[in-house]
Amino acid sequence: MERFKWDEINGNKVLYQDFSNLKKDEISDLLNQSHRVIEREGTKGIYVITNINAISFDRNTTKVFEEVSAQNKSYVKASALYGVGTWQKVAIETVGKLTGREFSVFKTEEEAKNWLRTINL
Repeated sequence: MERFKWDEINGNKVLYQDFSNLKKDEISDLLNQSHRVIEREGTKGIYVITNINAISFDRNTTKVFEEVSAQNKSYVKASALYGVGTWQKVAIETVGKLTGREFSVFKTEEEAKNWLRTINL
């Protein structure tokens, strides 16, 4: 399964990340891999859409998510996550406050794409 894919929306580069159905022990590795993918791009202004359907956040996952989010702050202009459950949303909001990042949360991929189309790309 392809976990990272580049595409464009309104002429801007968008990284699609698929974290769906990961086991707890796989999440940290994929978050770190995500940072390497974003860092290699090396530009400020990357847009990211991430599918987190059917994954669970525990203390370690949340800590790694916080670390990677802080590392990606200088590269990512906007980030949308979808497939978000109630507890995931709480973890995401907490990480956003701790890192100074904003994460927009949606139920579906289409909602996330539509949001990216409407922001100032």
